[in-house]
Amino acid sequence: MTLKHVAIIMTLSTLTLAMMACGGDPQREDTSPSHSGTASSVPRVSDVFGAAEWSIETTENHSVLDVQPNRLFTREAKTLSAYSSTGEKVWQYELPTSHISIETKNGIVVIIWKTTAEDTTQNKKKSILKMTILSQEDGTVKEERELKELTDTDKDLTGATRFGNTTFQLDQTLNTIDSDGNIATINMKEYKIPEYQNIHVIGRTPFWTPAASQDSLTSPNWALKEFPGATENEIFSIRPMAIDREFDLIIVQVDKKEGPNLYFAVKATTGEIAYQITCPSEPPASPSQTRVNGGPEAVAKHSPNGKYSVWGAMRLTSTEGRCVGGGDQGSVWFTAVDDNGTAYGDAEPTRQTPEEIVIAPANGQPRVTEASVPIGIMNNNLAIHATAHNGETKGETITGNPIT
Repeated sequence: MTLKHVAIIMTLSTLTLAMMACGGDPQREDTSPSHSGTASSVPRVSDVFGAAEWSIETTENHSVLDVQPNRLFTREAKTLSAYSSTGEKVWQYELPTSHISIETKNGIVVIIWKTTAEDTTQNKKKSILKMTILSQEDGTVKEERELKELTDTDKDLTGATRFGNTTFQLDQTLNTIDSDGNIATINMKEYKIPEYQNIHVIGRTPFWTPAASQDSLTSPNWALKEFPGATENEIFSIRPMAIDREFDLIIVQVDKKEGPNLYFAVKATTGEIAYQITCPSEPPASPSQTRVNGGPEAVAKHSPNGKYSVWGAMRLTSTEGRCVGGGDQGSVWFTAVDDNGTAYGDAEPTRQTPEEIVIAPANGQPRVTEASVPIGIMNNNLAIHATAHNGETKGETITGNPIT
C-alpha cells in the first residue's frame, strides 16, 4: 500500500477537511452500484474474499472517508455520500462552508463549520462557529446549532484533530464532541492546564502527559506514574499512542530507561490498567508520525459486532490485546477486523510497492499474500476495498467482497 493510498483512506471520524461550498439538504437517491470498472482498476483481492458483489466507479478527486458497519461514506469535492452494504447510494449531503471537520459518531455524522453574517451594530461581518448533526441512516439534519460568535481573540479554528476528535479552544476551554453529538467542555484553568499543553479527549474524559517531562499519564481524577514491570524510576517517558472509543481504552507506550518498551491498555474513565499488551521488543510499525502522535489514525477500528478492534500491529478486545503480524511481527498496519477476530492489514506499511496483505486469524498463524488490503468490514461479512487510479487524483474503484 502506498503512502498516497494510505492518505486517501483515512477514517472519516478523524479526517479534517477545508473547502468552500454552500449548505444544503440531504438528497436521497435509489442509485444502483456501478459495475463499469475495468479489470485493471478493480482491486486485486486475496483468496479469502469472494468476487465483488458490487463495485462503485468514482470520479476524479473522489475518496473513501469512512467504513461503518451499515454505511460507507465517500467525499467528492463538496458532497458527502453514504452507501449501504449493498453498494446503493442512500443519501448525499452538500457540505457547508469553509473550515469544516467531519466525524462519525454513534449513528450520527457531526460537521463543525464556520460561516459569516452581517454585524449591523458595527457595520461589519462577524464569524460564527456552527455544528450540524446528520443521521447516518438517512442523512436528515437531526440538529443544527450555533456554537459561538468568534471574536478576534479566539484562535483560528481549522478543526485540529487530536486522537480522532475535532477539538477547539474557546475562552480558556477545550471543546470536543462526544459520541452522542454533545459538546464536552474542559475548563483548562480549573485543571491548571497550560494553554500550550496537548490535551486529548476520549468520550468526555480529557487526558494528557506533561509537556516537558512526559513522566505521567494524567486525567482530572487520576494519574499514572508507574506500570507493572516499570516503576517510576525506571520509566523514561509515557506516551499515549491511540484510543479505543468503544472499549474506553487509551493505548499507552511506556519507554523504559533500560530494556524493551512496554504497552498497556488503560481505562480512560478510571485510570485502571485494563491489561498489558503483549508485543515484541520493537514498537508496532508506523507509516507516518501522525499515526502515533494523536493524529487522524490514532483511533482503533472495530469489527461490525464490536467484539474486536485493531490499531497498528495490535488486535484488542475489552479484556486482552497483543501485537500480531506477518513473518516479522510488528511490521504490519491493520486496517480492518471481522466478526471472527481475523485482522487484515498492510504487511509493509512503510514500503512503496508492492501491496501485500497480512491475514491474521484470531486463533491461528498469520500469512502474507500479494493483494489489496481491505479498508473496513461492513455488516454481513463484507470487506470493502478501494484502489486509486493512477495515483490519488483519478478517483477510486470501490468493491464489496464477501469474506469466504
